[in-house]
This record gives sequence, structure tokens and C-alpha cells, in this order.
Amino acid sequence: MAFHACRLVLRHILRRAVRFCCEVLQAPPGFLASLVPVVVETLGDAYPDLKKKMDRVMNIINENEDAFLSCLLQGRRVIDRTLQKMDRSKVFPVEVAWGLHRNLGFPLDLIGLMLEESRVQLDVAALDQLAQEDAERKAPKRQEESSGMQLDVNSLVKLQQDGIPVTDDSPVYAYELGPDGKYVFSPCQATVLVLYKDGSLQKEVGGGQRCGVLLDKTCFYAEKGGQVSDQGYMLHLEQQDVLFPVVSVQVFGGHVIHEVIISETLKAGDQVQLFVDEVTVLAGCCLGIPEPVLCLVVFSYVVQTDQIYWKGNERTLCPK
Repeated sequence: MAFHACRLVLRHILRRAVRFCCEVLQAPPGFLASLVPVVVETLGDAYPDLKKKMDRVMNIINENEDAFLSCLLQGRRVIDRTLQKMDRSKVFPVEVAWGLHRNLGFPLDLIGLMLEESRVQLDVAALDQLAQEDAERKAPKRQEESSGMQLDVNSLVKLQQDGIPVTDDSPVYAYELGPDGKYVFSPCQATVLVLYKDGSLQKEVGGGQRCGVLLDKTCFYAEKGGQVSDQGYMLHLEQQDVLFPVVSVQVFGGHVIHEVIISETLKAGDQVQLFVDEVTVLAGCCLGIPEPVLCLVVFSYVVQTDQIYWKGNERTLCPK
């Protein structure tokens, strides 16, 4: 746990540095790593490992910069567009800030810094509430418990009467192992069929709310078999700077319902692009293991060997 926390802090520091180089210094990609030899020359005598592992340090910095840079550019577009729509309001929408953190990897302190530079406030208490709800949602639950939004019987009957087809979840299994040893998930574009809020099916839901979204297809694994659902976000095809965080996914009668935080109006017929958080995909494979230590060992092995296979409708670990 302490090692994980240390890595998290370093990642946050690095992402703040990437943002500073990109937006403030207007430096080209790779600038951060180019500073490593200077640091080694200055501190190498005090920290001999820096000299031995200079190339590795530079590679890690470049990899993390590449991973965050595209998210940074997209996040900046989201922030700028949201600020333009705020008019005279000085409080940034908390659901947008949470989407930047949860889906694009923005450290919360970095979001606050960027908004402070724009002289806009952030509702920290509301943001903390979302973080607490997310932590509770990820907490271990008994197998019979469900953590997400649920379709009631009347709504299932209404879906059948209206001719709404069950969700095509074949894209869940459409992935392959890339040459770099990492999983490559096929792009998934879907159409919003209907929305679900306050116990009823709706054609449109306004921004700043939480609702269920039913699509014609999905690449999100729904919670079942004691395994937690995938998380990630949806991107409106006509508004590439509008994110809809997906916090949980359930399936009822073949209909997959995505619990989504709506940052702007979403309606039936809208086209969305789906993005799954790959970390939750790997983590979900380990939840059937009772002993935490064993889970940690197996998870580490899976991350290194990238061996996962599907058995029926459940993801299962597969050793080499």
C-alpha cells in the first residue's frame, strides 16, 4: 500500500510537470526527459543509482508523458468549453471536474490549480463526496449485493413493448494482445436507445444529473458472477470535449444499463464513443480470490504475463 501511494504521488508530480512544460513553457514533448542528464550530473554523486539507471528514468518519464499528454490536451478543451458555457458563474461544475480526474487522470490538485489560474472556484466538498461514493462503490461487497443502478420490472416490460432490443455486448470480448505486451481494445461506437432516471424510461436527461443509459451495443463488462463492472467514460461524437463518466454497469434481462454522470444534455439517438478503464478490466479478474495476499500475487503475475481468457461470461485468469 505504501509503495502504491508513493507511485501515485510521483505520477501526480510528473503530470503537473508535463502540464507546466506543455502549457506554460510551450516546450516540445520529451523536454522533461532531456533534463535528466543535468539532474544526474548535479546529484549523481549523492545518488549513485541515478547514474546506473539514467536511461530507465528517461524512458519512464517519456512513457508517462506520452500517456498523459493526449489526455491533457483533451482535458484542456473540456475545461475551456465548460468555462465558456458558465457565463457569469464562478463555480466550476463538479461533475466535469470529477470526469477529468476519474477518466483522464487529472490529479485533483492540478484541476484546482488550472481553475485558480482562470479565477474560477471548485466545490471541494461536492468533489470529496463524489470521491467517497466512488471509494464505497469499489469496496468489497458480498456476491449477492449489487452496487449500481437497477432496472425495475415495469421498465423491463416497457422496453419489450417498445421493441428496444437487448444490448449487444460482443465488443466486450473484442481485444487482442499488442506487440508491446499490452491489451488493445477495439473502438466501440454506440447509439443511445433510451435513458433511465427516477424509475422511468426517458428520451432525454439534462446536465448535472446521474442516470442510466441503455445503448445498442457496449464494450463495458457488466457486474455479474461476483465480479465488479468495468468503469470508464463515454464521449459524445458531435462534441468531442464532452465526457460522460461511467461509474457502474449492470445487466437486466439482457439490457445493459450504464450508470452515467451527465455533464450535458444526453438524449436518445445520440452517438457516443466508449472508453473502458483498462485498470478496472485487470483488477476485476482478481476479485474471486479470497485471500488478499494471493490476489496481489496473482494480479502482479497477470500484469506481467498479460494472460486473461474468457470462460462463459466471466473473465478468468490464465497462467502461461
